Amino acid sequence: MKAVHFGAGNIGRGFVGLLLHEGGYELVFSDVAAPLVDAINGVSEYTVHEVGEGGRDTVVTGFRAINSATQDIDISNNTIDPGTGIGIGMDLDADQTGNLKFNVQNNTKVYGRNGPAINVFGDTSAVIKRNLLQYLRVPQLLVFSTIQPIIFVLMFRFVFGGSIDTGRIPYVDFLMPGIFLQVVVFGSLATAIGLATDLKSGLMERFHALPMWTPAVLVGRTVADLLRNVFVVLLILLFTGRL
Repeated sequence: MKAVHFGAGNIGRGFVGLLLHEGGYELVFSDVAAPLVDAINGVSEYTVHEVGEGGRDTVVTGFRAINSATQDIDISNNTIDPGTGIGIGMDLDADQTGNLKFNVQNNTKVYGRNGPAINVFGDTSAVIKRNLLQYLRVPQLLVFSTIQPIIFVLMFRFVFGGSIDTGRIPYVDFLMPGIFLQVVVFGSLATAIGLATDLKSGLMERFHALPMWTPAVLVGRTVADLLRNVFVVLLILLFTGRL
């Protein structure tokens, strides 16, 4: 049996490829990076190294790669065995797929520039939901972003507030705009840290591998953090009695 994985990156070869190899499938990696395709076709095996206690090395064989930017994936011509080929994920950016085609018994489905329109709203909403769910699964993130501004309000209002003469205008009227600005600045730092974490963990590679609207990753993260900042600001206004 043959299995095709659209994308021949580290995750495709080191994780999905290993699983399919152990399942007895003949691997077909499809990618748009010509040097990577040539490098895979230039070897007969590669080794997956497991780290940690009890880690092992596994040699993967029985694979090949095709350049989907110049070659169609044609099931009817036995590029993939009819009835036995299975698709395992898309590791191609939507802007890179070009004329990628899947021909199944004279029925052609085209994905990419000439295929179905990318769902901008749906992709962005999915990323927003994913980022907001993090606050439910890791409540410490939300607690830190909400408790810290309240601590600053209490500290600068009641500890240091009496040492600053603001004339006829109450000191708190200067303090609160500064706290709100601080929330926005710290929120932007959290956005940058979150994106860097996703990039380091390899999640960004998976996003780029999906047939989705590419800016949705950044837009979704920004909107999710904007909603968090609005929540924090409303919480501060409620806490200070100014809402």
